[in-house]
Amino acid sequence: MHYWYNYIVKIVSSPKILLIGNNEIPDRAEYPSAHNYYLDFIYHFGLIALFPVLVLLTYTCTMIYRCRHKIYCSPGLTGLCCVTMFLLLIDNFLKVGLRQPYSGIFTFFLWGLLLSRLSALNTKGDSHQA
Repeated sequence: MHYWYNYIVKIVSSPKILLIGNNEIPDRAEYPSAHNYYLDFIYHFGLIALFPVLVLLTYTCTMIYRCRHKIYCSPGLTGLCCVTMFLLLIDNFLKVGLRQPYSGIFTFFLWGLLLSRLSALNTKGDSHQA
């Protein structure tokens, strides 16, 4: 939490840092990382750069909510939703998994697979209603 506090204080200290990030690299001996992907991303690149990820995350959550009854009936899709949301929301708040090569690739792959399955599920539902 000490690392989070330091990064939050630096982010909100200036609107410039909040919006477009900071080019100053923090002392890695004192603060090796924010231990939070989203804080680390905002600190280095700004909220504007994180906006597409937030939009995609919001879209994913909306799709899950809309298809929740169909998802609940499919154990495989329920598991995929749970694992992907765990990786995106919990795991990346506790470390910087999306920034790491293998775990980041795996997370983005699962996220894409989830969106693909939800899109197919949503399309099937629309064709039956028409």
